[in-house]
Amino acid sequence: GSRLFPVMRQAVRPLVARRCFRAPVHTPARRCATRAEVRQLQQLVQQASDGRESFWAHPEFESAVATVRKQFEGGALHPADTVVLLSTFAASRRLPEEFDDACLELLSSRCSELTDLQLVHGALLLGNLVGSETDAAWPAIASELERRAPEMESQLVVGALVALSQAGVGAGDTLVAAVLDRQTDLSAANLSRVALAISTMGISGPGIWHPLNARLAVAAQDMTTSQVSDVMMALATLGDCPLNLGVKLLSRLAKPDAWEAEDAATSAWALCVVELYDAAVLANLLRAAGAEALGEAASNQVQQVVLSLQYEDMAARARREMVAEDPKLWDALCRLEDPVGDDAEVEAMKFQSYVEELQGMMEGVGVSCETFLRVESFYTLHLAFPETKWCVLFDATAHSVQDPFARLKHRHLRAMGWQVQAIVPGEVGALDEDGRKEFVDGLLAASRGEE
Repeated sequence: GSRLFPVMRQAVRPLVARRCFRAPVHTPARRCATRAEVRQLQQLVQQASDGRESFWAHPEFESAVATVRKQFEGGALHPADTVVLLSTFAASRRLPEEFDDACLELLSSRCSELTDLQLVHGALLLGNLVGSETDAAWPAIASELERRAPEMESQLVVGALVALSQAGVGAGDTLVAAVLDRQTDLSAANLSRVALAISTMGISGPGIWHPLNARLAVAAQDMTTSQVSDVMMALATLGDCPLNLGVKLLSRLAKPDAWEAEDAATSAWALCVVELYDAAVLANLLRAAGAEALGEAASNQVQQVVLSLQYEDMAARARREMVAEDPKLWDALCRLEDPVGDDAEVEAMKFQSYVEELQGMMEGVGVSCETFLRVESFYTLHLAFPETKWCVLFDATAHSVQDPFARLKHRHLRAMGWQVQAIVPGEVGALDEDGRKEFVDGLLAASRGEE
């Protein structure tokens, strides 16, 4: 059997779990047998019916967990036992908290004792079930994957890259080079996984993406809809799509396939991020996206597509063609139930102190402004001057590559006539008195439309 282990799409707000890599559940033969205590717990989990919440509090299960925990503490478990244990809980995507740190610690301290398959499988499972909560343990695992990468099989090299991506851990040059050296041997499925993983980790540069884009263009026609969606997500995260690859992907997207609603939403949204506005392709994807209820992230993606079509000049022709071809579709899109967007309450919790600090500075010079103003019932402006349509957004990526949601947010606000000033949280507080005065003077001038 096999299981799907998702890459965490960190570029999307909120984070969206995606399928990405198949890894075998059963670990290969090793020099020590799985502990009887682990086998007993494995059997209990396998016998439990799906969704039976009471199982997790069942005395027999709690006793088995406590027994295995003692095996961890006593040093009796081999790291391969940990891989078996993680595999046991993979289907439920829920790992008892008693095992979180123990699994990470055992695998990180003794990862050299695992086979390549066990190591990659264990890393995938850890990233999926535990994430990077214990950051101190991941460097050892990443270092071991990096060391072995040049000699690993192609499938395992891809798995190693995906594992580090879903754990939020960066990959080193050796692992990336090992993947790129094998790209001509990779299937369409693995190419899409590599593209998504590399983009999620923020790895860029022509030396990496030029050859990878060329391979993706060749493989595009053989990709499934979910694989195309992953490639589109990767390009949206990267913020760029070369012309040749864009043509190939549009041709693939134009095929009359049956789409999963969320894959269709992601693909339509990604086309808008990279500014590829094909009316027929977008219409087909949006119909598929509307065929069933969407999750919060996908609903936000569809709303951003609608805002692009409504406000962005480059999308005007696609909107006119879509309205002419299928007015009912456009009418339905314009009457979508309000998606969450960048939730005002969440934004307030994240940025309240920064907003209050900057608001106090502005009021100190006699200028009032609105805080957490909603636009189109979707976007939140942290500080706003409605009369001059000027606003401040706190954004951790203000001086670097923005995530796709933020990139579209800034584009849409500017298309609506807003002037946007992006500020990194904490940037103002780090200034001395003269710096703060100069900063406020600059904001005042900008808010009044002065040069």
